[in-house]
Amino acid sequence: MPGEKIDFVVDDPQIQTYDTDTSAIQDLEIGDGLRLDAAISALPTLEGAIEAGKPIKIVGAPLYYEPLAAALDKNSSSDSKPLRDEMSKIIGEMHDDGTLTKLSEKWYGGTDLTTKE
Repeated sequence: MPGEKIDFVVDDPQIQTYDTDTSAIQDLEIGDGLRLDAAISALPTLEGAIEAGKPIKIVGAPLYYEPLAAALDKNSSSDSKPLRDEMSKIIGEMHDDGTLTKLSEKWYGGTDLTTKE
């Protein structure tokens, strides 16, 4: 999010970029320090890799909470405002009444990804 500050917890890292999270996880599973010491990815991605039997572990609390949103085609010839307004209303109601939390916990192994911790 614009203006959001991230507190980095690793001093002087050697950064290796990857085309996908999966590639980084594959290098991480080779063993500590062989190609990587750690990888940063979305919690559901890492939990899924662990459930699939990858010999990796999650350490510490999340470093960053990514704001998520519903998307509409801004290049559509239709006026998207009525749909955007209705979607915003429904998502707000689902957030307020706990529906989004329940869905998150159901589909992400008990984890509530709808709010920052």
